[in-house]
Amino acid sequence: MDQASKLRDLMSKTTKPHKGTHTVAVTSGKGGVGKSTLARIIAHTTGSEFVSLNAVTSGVKEVRAVIETAKQARAYGKETFLLLDECHRWSKTQSDSILPSVEDGTIKLIGSTTENPMVAMTSAIVSRCRLFEFLTLTQQDIQTALLRAQQDKIRGYGQMDLEIRQDA
Repeated sequence: MDQASKLRDLMSKTTKPHKGTHTVAVTSGKGGVGKSTLARIIAHTTGSEFVSLNAVTSGVKEVRAVIETAKQARAYGKETFLLLDECHRWSKTQSDSILPSVEDGTIKLIGSTTENPMVAMTSAIVSRCRLFEFLTLTQQDIQTALLRAQQDKIRGYGQMDLEIRQDA
């Protein structure tokens, strides 16, 4: 399964958490490649609640508050995505505080890091993760995406008479 398929699966509202299901994703890459933006898109696309914490400035107290709010939302049929930015900075105690809620599906955790998660994060979190490495787009990547959007009549601008100049 490629990364795009895994992301679509993560975004699918029909994916119900059960033992062995990945309810955690960790995105790694340089700053500015879209890690946090993707987390927001996933939450918005699925109609879920979205909470963002920074691992440097948050602790167990903040996590417990998010879990309580997520439990209330879940009672009304809403999922909660928690974006944990700088997740490599979380301690083992902080990681352990969220594990039960990740495992039972109360929280869908998306970690964001500039470090290698296999080295920088606790094994308990990493073992439950889907890992996605974000790379900086090349000029060719952007041109390819623009051309696809220009030609796609269903999801793009293919029904419009658009011209893309080469110097753009």
